[in-house]
Amino acid sequence: MDRTEEGIELLERADALGCGGVRVQSILGMAFLQTKEYAKAVGVLGKALEADPQNFHLNYRMALALDNSEQYEQAVTYFKKAIMIRPEESKVYRS
Repeated sequence: MDRTEEGIELLERADALGCGGVRVQSILGMAFLQTKEYAKAVGVLGKALEADPQNFHLNYRMALALDNSEQYEQAVTYFKKAIMIRPEESKVYRS
């Protein structure tokens, strides 16, 4: 937790080497959201969604990244996808 930059660098290297696949990309996307690097989050989450378009967490995180990037129409698209995957998930409605 106190070495965020080092963790992100490690995840970026793993992603660049093709190690870990969607799981690493998901965690990296979440790390970019936490550090408010929304454009980077959109990029890595977009790659992950190509491989796993029905993943709730990826769609939700992409929606958050786009929303925080003020790309509201695109964000709504991903919020709707997340809702279709898990209609009972209240955090999507709150977002």
